[in-house]
Amino acid sequence: TLVVSFSRPGSRAIGDRVRQLSKQLGLRPIQVRTFHSLCYQMMHLLGKKPVMVKKVRLPKQLQGNNTYFNRRWYNAILVDLFVGELSKLPQTGSDGGGWGQTINDYESILDSIRSGHPSLQAVIVRSDELDRPTLPDELSLRDGGKSLPRESVLKVLQAYERELMSRRLIDYAGMVGICLHALRTDANFRLQMQTRIAHLLVDEFQDTSRAQEEMMRLLVGPLSGLTVVGDNDQTIFTFNGSDVSNILEFSKRNTQA
Repeated sequence: TLVVSFSRPGSRAIGDRVRQLSKQLGLRPIQVRTFHSLCYQMMHLLGKKPVMVKKVRLPKQLQGNNTYFNRRWYNAILVDLFVGELSKLPQTGSDGGGWGQTINDYESILDSIRSGHPSLQAVIVRSDELDRPTLPDELSLRDGGKSLPRESVLKVLQAYERELMSRRLIDYAGMVGICLHALRTDANFRLQMQTRIAHLLVDEFQDTSRAQEEMMRLLVGPLSGLTVVGDNDQTIFTFNGSDVSNILEFSKRNTQA
């Protein structure tokens, strides 16, 4: 049995309760993980050693008049890509955020499409999947007030993937994407993971992204059980790609649960 929770505090709380109950009832230890640690384990099974992209402050020459964007932390690769890629693309920082807001917006959209963008039917795990004429020409940002051209997002994603590969780094959305792609395309790996899980319980299900929800469904084999726990009134991680439809439409998508 595997228990997966969205957050570290949730994982620790469940882990404490599960260990107490297992000891009292004489049961075998039950694994309790976050989605992040589960993906980290899967990466190692795939023969990859994930090293996460660092966060950096915005260089002074890129700062604008908005204190929030000047002081926040940014994806180090996207800051490095500014001169080569982002500076040639439309600037989104029209309300004073400057290039910091532009970098932030592209970072947000890259995370969104790889977590499950609402305008896209499928989760994008590789840049070539975004290069399709049937997809929308504009992709909305999470705040809903602005959008970015899909062609521009594609250029940034392609450059970002090249840098990740060159530097042998990964980010969280990319780590989920690699695991999801492996589960989609590698039947042997999918079976290997499914045979490890007799029953999967997912806590805080209302905060899962579409990518995590698809990964969860692929982890459950024909002989596995599936239980989810969540409250659609407590969805608080929409900024991080969570999709409340996961819990609202759970029974339709998961008939084996």
